[in-house]
This record gives sequence, C-alpha cells and structure tokens, in this order.
Amino acid sequence: YAVMQTKMRLPLTMAKLGGPPQFLAFCALYYGRFGGRGPFLAAHFLTPCAHHFNPEGRIEHFRIVAEILAWRPELKALTGDAWYYAPALAEISPHLAYVRDFPEARGARFFRGPVDTSGAALTSARRRRLQAAGDYVPRRHTMVWTRRALLEWAAADAG
Repeated sequence: YAVMQTKMRLPLTMAKLGGPPQFLAFCALYYGRFGGRGPFLAAHFLTPCAHHFNPEGRIEHFRIVAEILAWRPELKALTGDAWYYAPALAEISPHLAYVRDFPEARGARFFRGPVDTSGAALTSARRRRLQAAGDYVPRRHTMVWTRRALLEWAAADAG
C-alpha cells in the first residue's frame, strides 16, 4: 500500500450516483465537516505489495496511516477509491469482505461511484462469469475515513 497527501476535492458528481440519501450524507461530511476541501491522505494499492493485501496487511496499513495523521494534524481523512470497496463483494468474493468491513465497522463511510472500467475487478473467474451473465457490474466506491474516527480506532486498538 501507499499513501500520499492530496488536496484533491472529492467529486460532488460521485455523491449523486448513490441517490438522494448518499448525496445528503456526502454533503454533510464533505462540506459540513471538511469545508469542501482537504488535504487528505489518499490510499493506493501497489501491485508489488500484493503480499500485504490481506487482513493483517490492511490493519498494519491503517496503523501506519494513524501515525501519519497523528503527526500531521492538518490532514482531514484517509480516502480511497476502488472496486473492492463495493458492498456486493461480501457475497461475490467473501474472502475480500474484510477490505470494506474492517474500516466501515470503525467509522469509515463509503460512497457509490462509477462503473469500474479498469478490468481489475475481473481478475477472478467467478466475477467474470457473473459479469458475463449480467449478474455483476464492477463499481467503484470511495472510502472516507475521517481523522477522528481513524485515530479513535488506533487509540482503542493500542490500549
């Protein structure tokens, strides 16, 4: 995994993809809490780090992010955008459910995004079959784990 600071604005158009409830939740978080701006930490999965793409690796990644947030109080949240944050994965690929479940259970919010056209979600034969049958559409979702929620988890985890 890698993280980088970004002043990126979370796109309002993405908030609209989940309908009115998502739009309202997104606006409350992004505009109400963050004032419509960053900086944020953006999480990225790096293929050479694939051996860390497991529950233990994710937890270690989040611990490191918590340390960075503790050192850098201006950073408002950890964000990430990927097909593997889709809630459908818990049923389709249960071995990947931890990717979303862990941060969500600890306060991260997820917002439905556009269809994923990268092909990365289709590395699994099962997901390819489901897509071919029209039973699965890979869709990106954006995670926003606020500084406060992530640091609260880290403090509870350490204690």
